[in-house]
Amino acid sequence: MANPIVHFNSLKVVATLVVLSVLACSEAKFKPDIGKQTAHKVLANHSLFIAGRKANEDMSFAFLPNSALQTLTLETNPLGTTVYKQIERPWIVDEFIQGHRGDEVKEDFTIATLDKLDLLVVVDNSSSMGSFQEKLSAGLKPLLSHISNTDWQMMVTTTSALRKKNPSNPSEILVTYGCPRINASDSTDKAVITRQDYLQNASAVITQFGWKVRSGENGDPIEHGLLASTSALKGECGDEQKTWTRSDSHKAVLMLTDEENCGSDPDQNCDMAGDSKPEFFLQEAPKGTQFFALLHDKDRYAECSDEGYIRKPDDYRSVIAQTGGLEGNICAGQYDSMLEAISSNMHPVARKSFTLGFNPESADVRVLVDGLVWNGAFQISGRELVITDVLPVGAKTLSVVYRHNAVPMSSEVTLSKKSDQETITVLVNRQPLGASEYSWMGNKLLFKSEPKELSRIEVRYREIQNLPRAFDFSKEALLPTVGVSIDAVPTKDFQLISDGNLQVILNEAPKDGSQIVISFETESTRILSYQSLDFAAGDVRAIKAVDAESGDQLAVKASDGKLYFNKNDVVKGRRVNVSYDLAPKSNELKLDLKQLPIEGSLNIQVSESGQQCAQQMSLSGTNLSFPCASDDLGRLQISYDYVTGIDSSFRLSGTFTQWADWIVKVNGIQTQTYSREQNVISFPGLNFASDTEIEVEVWETMILPLEK
Repeated sequence: MANPIVHFNSLKVVATLVVLSVLACSEAKFKPDIGKQTAHKVLANHSLFIAGRKANEDMSFAFLPNSALQTLTLETNPLGTTVYKQIERPWIVDEFIQGHRGDEVKEDFTIATLDKLDLLVVVDNSSSMGSFQEKLSAGLKPLLSHISNTDWQMMVTTTSALRKKNPSNPSEILVTYGCPRINASDSTDKAVITRQDYLQNASAVITQFGWKVRSGENGDPIEHGLLASTSALKGECGDEQKTWTRSDSHKAVLMLTDEENCGSDPDQNCDMAGDSKPEFFLQEAPKGTQFFALLHDKDRYAECSDEGYIRKPDDYRSVIAQTGGLEGNICAGQYDSMLEAISSNMHPVARKSFTLGFNPESADVRVLVDGLVWNGAFQISGRELVITDVLPVGAKTLSVVYRHNAVPMSSEVTLSKKSDQETITVLVNRQPLGASEYSWMGNKLLFKSEPKELSRIEVRYREIQNLPRAFDFSKEALLPTVGVSIDAVPTKDFQLISDGNLQVILNEAPKDGSQIVISFETESTRILSYQSLDFAAGDVRAIKAVDAESGDQLAVKASDGKLYFNKNDVVKGRRVNVSYDLAPKSNELKLDLKQLPIEGSLNIQVSESGQQCAQQMSLSGTNLSFPCASDDLGRLQISYDYVTGIDSSFRLSGTFTQWADWIVKVNGIQTQTYSREQNVISFPGLNFASDTEIEVEVWETMILPLEK
């Protein structure tokens, strides 16, 4: 198959256009939609081929009276080669993370605050409460703003009763208040949320709090707020066997409701139940419990609309006043400021003991008071930090900076496999280390300087194993001609083994993935015949060949315009002088070229004394005739091109879309008598002349948007 623009004589002018990048789409799936675009034809490729393949002959002679001297260069065909690729052991990457002195954390505590706080949140879940629940569900952070460093815990309940059958008497329905909200679809949710839960996973606790507060609007229409509060403070669902509050804690209730205790409609009350009055809470709740509430009152809060309420939430207000709590506006646009105020009004008590979130590394604890380093005495026992010295008067905030959960640090790592140390790369935080920055002990890598804490250490290497050094090659190879290269670099660092299979044994195994090329000559590699002038019969009395450099004589035979050498004498690039002893003859030299020169390619060069004779030279077929004796020409150089074969298949460079238009011409006449497979044009069954021209144009469609 011919390649483009290689078979043409000196009279042909050929141009090739590079395929535009926008058209080089070899795997197009859909024809472009040009309904709202303009299409332009673009010449993507123009190639000209000549059917005949050609070769060149170049001969040089020097003529003397009754003799001629031809100088030629011995050649070989391309060397035989055997190519190997060295095996590639897989890369192993061992990763290590340096230890650390602990995660640093800073915890702030209000110096005058609560030691332990049990907070109950009671949510009205009757109709019309959805929007209020939604606002409170986002209020955990402001609610904790002033109590976050207390040992707090929290439970959420509703103003409605839980009703279920009595296991002992299925016909009896048990009604209980103060049951905790627990999300059955969240395996981590539980009745009581603690400060430790919040420290370990604040986002999860915020989500759980939001779900508990968003208790819906399908609860009881008569809200038993005080009953639910006192029942929950006694225990889960009022069960004192399931108490969650602590005997030594400060207790507080936060109520969210848009109605009175026991409802606000004329037909709603709970007088007969006994929980309708403030005294019920004051008698039943633990002593010292504070009551806070976000309440509805259209006369007090302009944001609250009149929804037909006939009573005020005075019972709740009475409890608030008698327990030192605060009232807030349930109709406000957001609750953050009210919740912060409620958080700050939970009664503080003096303290010097602070519970940290984690067990600190005791050797690395710093205490600050109101942002300044404090050098007073303190003690640490587990997570408890106790101030044993006098704090500054008026101090408000105590900060503890410490580390926890330390991981031991090391200056060595142990690799997972036995490593080939010549392949090792060591990186610390993605920066490579020099070989002088570490050493080895067995399969342990020892750092000269301990990597900084939390450094990422990567060791990249190949596992140690013997790489091949022996490689077979052709039995036809002539051993003296064998050469070896590794990654294109010749080497003599090898031995040849000819016992059985021929092998190259390299003294050192090539590196992973190296290309090993063994090159050699064979008997068929050497070119033994060379073109000569075919003198007329009887003109040549003797032929002699000698090495142009050493003068050593070489065996040579002449036959039918060819010179034949012994294979042992043929070495690539060897210059040989061949002398012809010519018989005396008439003043006419006749020579047979053996191949028919392509028209216009024959070039004759002679000495100055023979130029007139050369101008009268004639060519008939392959026969040359000079109207003079050979020695009149002096030096004679003959070069010409000749046809070695004729192609009928031609390959274009580039890649084209399936919508390209192809125009094919043979000797200037467009034809459809061809076949095409991708970018190859073929003319099966046609016999071209050697000078037949095949011209191919490929036109692509370029899509452009319409101009506005």
